[in-house]
Amino acid sequence: MRMKIYRCNHVAPERPDVGPIFKTLISGLPSCAQGTYEGDLDGVNIANQNTHSEMRHQFYVWKNRLADYDYIGFEHYRRAFFIDPLPDAVVKARYPGVHMLRKAFTARPNSHNILAEKTLFDEYMDMRAAFSEENNAAIQDWIGHHDIIVQRAHPDPLDAQWRQHFGMNVLWSHLLIAAKKTSFFASRGATPETSMLGTYCNMYIMRADLFDEYMQFWSEAMAYLDAKVEPGQRILGHFAERLFSMYLYQKQIETPLLSVRRLPFLICNQKIA
Repeated sequence: MRMKIYRCNHVAPERPDVGPIFKTLISGLPSCAQGTYEGDLDGVNIANQNTHSEMRHQFYVWKNRLADYDYIGFEHYRRAFFIDPLPDAVVKARYPGVHMLRKAFTARPNSHNILAEKTLFDEYMDMRAAFSEENNAAIQDWIGHHDIIVQRAHPDPLDAQWRQHFGMNVLWSHLLIAAKKTSFFASRGATPETSMLGTYCNMYIMRADLFDEYMQFWSEAMAYLDAKVEPGQRILGHFAERLFSMYLYQKQIETPLLSVRRLPFLICNQKIA
């Protein structure tokens, strides 16, 4: 199975992700000649539109890499899915901090993330970098049994979470109108749902055909929203986080057997170069 999970960066990192599954993708740079990271200036891109945040990376992959993979995923340079395939004894002996995380996430199944010190975050990334061929094959096989993998849900409903951070202002109205106008919702005669739990930080792993469908939806919604937002506002990236929530809810409503898995994730508590 062809798969890639891109870790989205805006500068060249000290520790690029190199391997069969994880890959560092940097917006605003050409690809590294040594192959240690990929840049989005080598193809169709919106690298100069930083108001879209991580969606610049996803747009590049959509336009230039879609046909290369069966599954496509995205993380943030300071936020990483907790993917942990190693035997318990190995994790306990080699990565005691990660073992602590495993216990915490297992004991609290509703915990959607942990804010980690950089040393703990680095330990987790060290573990990922050391995955064997067998480990990576197990991860690929596991992902292939799902259609979409996302974060564990945020504890607040989508509309309440937006109100908490931005207020129920005209921007919220624009978002709802934009989503409803897309062919994804209009063709179904459906209305975007906003009362479900979940805001997904533009992080997910999904089948390539579903990623294509979502990006078509996102692109149509952004064509409307871009004209409604003052230039320079980062709100477009926040819009995308809520658009994905609406998309996922609708897909699950119309496809009850869609296999969706929710993972916890780590957030590094300081900036990473």
